[in-house]
Amino acid sequence: MTKDKRILLVDDDALFKGVVKSYIGKLNMRVFEAENGLIALEFLLSNEVDLILSDVNMPEMTGFELSRAMRDRGIETPIVLITGNPLYTKADAVRCGARDLINKLFQTDELIAIIQNNVVSL
Repeated sequence: MTKDKRILLVDDDALFKGVVKSYIGKLNMRVFEAENGLIALEFLLSNEVDLILSDVNMPEMTGFELSRAMRDRGIETPIVLITGNPLYTKADAVRCGARDLINKLFQTDELIAIIQNNVVSL
């Protein structure tokens, strides 16, 4: 069911990406990676994915800026922002065009549920 689903994981922390990628692998989804929002946006201009998981704080272009830039270009792919900053809220993410915001200290089942809810509902 989810085998053909594609996720873009955007984060400048290779260790964190590795951990998240291992969780996504359990769902049998294909994962693409980008180190920051600019690289992700360039990728999205010529590739389609079912979901974007993006860190908020990255060099070059933040997750908030990526979400806004996607919407400005008509890219409607669902994006879930991930942050370690407790001052950011889901409302901040939604204002930028994201669907959700989760803390980097998430539980595995929380991440999997968010992925499944955003991908399987497509």
